[in-house]
Amino acid sequence: MNNGKIKCINVTNESKTGAKFTKDKIYNVTNNTIVSDNNVTVLFSDIFNLNDLFDATFEIAINISEDNAEEIYKEKELAYLIQDAENHCDEYLESNNDSNVKIVFNNDDYEALAKLFLDKKDCNVADNETWACIIQEYIKNMMKNDTLEDYVSKDGSYIIPVEWAVYSTVKVEADNLKQAIEIARNCIDDLPITADATYIDGSYIIVDDSDEDFLNAQFYEHISNINIDKNGKITS
Repeated sequence: MNNGKIKCINVTNESKTGAKFTKDKIYNVTNNTIVSDNNVTVLFSDIFNLNDLFDATFEIAINISEDNAEEIYKEKELAYLIQDAENHCDEYLESNNDSNVKIVFNNDDYEALAKLFLDKKDCNVADNETWACIIQEYIKNMMKNDTLEDYVSKDGSYIIPVEWAVYSTVKVEADNLKQAIEIARNCIDDLPITADATYIDGSYIIVDDSDEDFLNAQFYEHISNINIDKNGKITS
């Protein structure tokens, strides 16, 4: 709020900034600043951003325009959501502690996440689910700005996606070979994966479509027992 009035409705003790306020007293807001009883100038936004700088409770007082009232409401809502964003980020990192992705959030990230939540909020979806989705997507977007050299994991190991091809056979009952081929083609999507397949020599490759794919792969679970150390020694 650039200009208006606020009322101090509760004071527990002197604020941590040294600013002193009086219960039930109305203070002028001028150019987003407020002057305390002991002439300490503080930002209006600081009073409402929940960072525990002030041991006083304020409410919006009289003589403010409708536009200012809406602006104040939005500022307070965003302040609450920034605190929520920090809490949900802490919970996300704790619940994904076994992940090898090293992420550090700062205040700018919390504010960006709060604004994303306002944009993505859906009354048909639980808030916790919305937070989890936007945090995960935000982390992936953060990593898009990394080069492969920039990205460093927590434990010094990395998930590299690979693929290979195998050869096997199926036996089909039919009146003739042509019909057997047609039956097999019709059933191809329903065939189970078989363990008695033969590896096709030279088909083992690293899936390297893009740097983004390699970065996203760091969210994958390591699904094989194959490991390679820095010297190229392979164990399984």
